[in-house]
Amino acid sequence: MGERSDRYLASFNRIEKALRNQTSHDEYKTFSFLVKESAKKNAAVRRFENDLREFADLRNAIVHQSTNPEFTIAEPHESTVQKIELIEEKVIHPKKVVPTFQKEVATFQSTDSLATILRTMREEDYTQFPVYDGEQFIGLLSESGIANWLSRMVEEEIISFEETVLHQVIDYEEEKHNFEFIDREMSIYDAKEIFKDNLDDGIKIDALLITHSGSMDEKLLGIVTRWDFLRIQ
Repeated sequence: MGERSDRYLASFNRIEKALRNQTSHDEYKTFSFLVKESAKKNAAVRRFENDLREFADLRNAIVHQSTNPEFTIAEPHESTVQKIELIEEKVIHPKKVVPTFQKEVATFQSTDSLATILRTMREEDYTQFPVYDGEQFIGLLSESGIANWLSRMVEEEIISFEETVLHQVIDYEEEKHNFEFIDREMSIYDAKEIFKDNLDDGIKIDALLITHSGSMDEKLLGIVTRWDFLRIQ
């Protein structure tokens, strides 16, 4: 066989072995069955399920339809080989939210002024603001929440951003639970599905907040916003 066929089959076999281990099935189960079973629990497999099934068709053409071991009936294109190798890495070793989205997260106290948030928006281009009362998390303030508060105050003659504190503003969030806490070991594909599944249920999640084990009582390690979710491939 050609060099590209060898690389393709080696990558395919590594994927098949990983899926077999994930599903605890023996060698008599078909690749399509393994994909279907693994997709029930593995978000990365679900993400690339159609590609994996297409890979199986090409693998069968290479292995089963060849009548001469020196002759390959279907020599994959280099781009196809690169694609299966890339998806192999994503399926077997999917990126996790840490370190992918690990960063220092700016947090605020419920007694901080709205002016502090507005200055942060201008200087740092942030759009989500975790708010605490001491060490207790009380909510995620977003641009929408701030806009809702401003719209309610439009009839007021005088508004002081310096005197308005965050616990007065955060109640104007449309979604009271516009966030979820996730653990640092979660794959980026599982994180992406949280946004999608909530949106399908009519719930708008603004951000996922990352801690060591997914508890809101732990230090924030990073944040995944809805805009980050759109970049996950």
